[in-house]
Amino acid sequence: MYGDLVIKIKLEPENNFEKNGNDLIYNLFYTLEDLKKDNIKIPHPNGELTINLPNEVDTSKPLRVKSKGFMVNGSGDLFIRQFVKFKK
Repeated sequence: MYGDLVIKIKLEPENNFEKNGNDLIYNLFYTLEDLKKDNIKIPHPNGELTINLPNEVDTSKPLRVKSKGFMVNGSGDLFIRQFVKFKK
């Protein structure tokens, strides 16, 4: 008997990283001290990246780093979702 074998793979987020198509998504949690800096270091599979922070941080919009996602079938981007987390 012949037929197709269908395998589904579910990717789980790990170390604040997720994958969406060719794009890599990183969930960044700022502290109050981080918001005072000009740049921030982001871990990346190819080595740490230094990202310049905009003068106005808008957590409703992710930061985009071109061509730092997955390079399968074209080039993906790295999107950095921004969250602010601190204790009172």
